[in-house]
Amino acid sequence: MRILIIKLSAFGDMVQAIPAFQSVRRHYPDAQIDLFTAPLFADFANQLKIGKLKIFDNVIKHQRFAYHRLGQIKKIRQMIKGQYDQVIDLQCVTRTANYFYFCCPNPPLWAGVAKYATISYKRRFLENLKPYQRHQLLLNALDIPYQFGTDNAWVKELPQKILSPLKNNKKYVLLVAGSSPKHPEKCWKIENYAKIANILLAHNITPVLIGAGAEQGIAKKIIQLCPKICNLVGKTSLQDIAVLAKNAYYGVGNDTGAMHLIAQMGTKCLVLFAGKNNPDLCKPPYSHCLFIQVQDLTTAELTVDMVLQQLTQAGVIANRNE
Repeated sequence: MRILIIKLSAFGDMVQAIPAFQSVRRHYPDAQIDLFTAPLFADFANQLKIGKLKIFDNVIKHQRFAYHRLGQIKKIRQMIKGQYDQVIDLQCVTRTANYFYFCCPNPPLWAGVAKYATISYKRRFLENLKPYQRHQLLLNALDIPYQFGTDNAWVKELPQKILSPLKNNKKYVLLVAGSSPKHPEKCWKIENYAKIANILLAHNITPVLIGAGAEQGIAKKIIQLCPKICNLVGKTSLQDIAVLAKNAYYGVGNDTGAMHLIAQMGTKCLVLFAGKNNPDLCKPPYSHCLFIQVQDLTTAELTVDMVLQQLTQAGVIANRNE
C-alpha cells in the first residue's frame, strides 16, 4: 500500500493533524506513507513517530505555483498518478482538489473535497467542523480508525544551548507574543506581555518568550520592559518548541501555531483570540486549553487583570488578595 497525505499549512493546522497522521500509520504499519507539505514544516514532519516507528517514509516539499505554469502541473501529475494507491487530502481546499483533476483520467483512490473524488465532501460542510472532526470523517470513510490524542514519544530532549538558561528553573511559563503579520489585531499589546512576565517573576516562575526569528522586534521591546525574561525567540526549531511545551508549567499566547503545539503536548494554556474567528472551531480541542476572545487585541478591551484572573484560577499564580 502506497499512501500520500496532503497537508500544506498552516502550522497550527499541521499540529492538529498529528492524531490523523498517527492514526494512518497505526492502521498501516507496513505501508509506504508520504507527506506533501510546505517546506517550512518538512523537518518537523520528519520527526513525527509512534513510539519508534516513523510516520512518514518520505516528506515531499510543496512549492506554490500559478496554474498557468503547465510544467508544474505536469510535475504534480507525475508525482502522484501511478505512484500512490490512495491519496488523503487533509488540506481540503480548492488548490489541493485541483491536484485530483491533474491526475485524471484514472486517478488513485482519493478522499477530499474534489467533486469527483472517490470520497468527496463539500468544502463548506467541512469548514463548519473542527479540524479533528474533518480528519475523523475522512479517515473513517476510508475504514481507518481515528484515534484522538497523540503519542508524544517523538519529542526528544532539548539541546544544551536552549536548556542552559532554564536549568535552575523548575517552573516556567511559555509566552507567545507574536502572530501573523497579516493580522495585527490578533496580537495582544507588547506591554501587557511584559507585565505578565514581571508578575510571573515575582512568583518565582520564569517567563520564556518563544517565537519565529521575524518576531525579534517584539522580543526586544518586551525585554526592555522585562529584562529578566528568558528570550528564546528565533532560537528554537519547531521540535524544540514541542519539548519546551511538554515540560512547561503553563502557556499564554495569541492565536498562533505555537499555542496549538503547546496544547498538543498536554500543557495547560490560555489562548487569546481576536476578531470573528470562532474559538469553538479554531482553538485546540482539549479541556486543558482555555481561551479569551475580544474583537481587537490591540485595544484596551483585554486587560492584564483579565488574564491574571485566568492564571489565578488555573493555579499558576497565587491569589493576589490572599
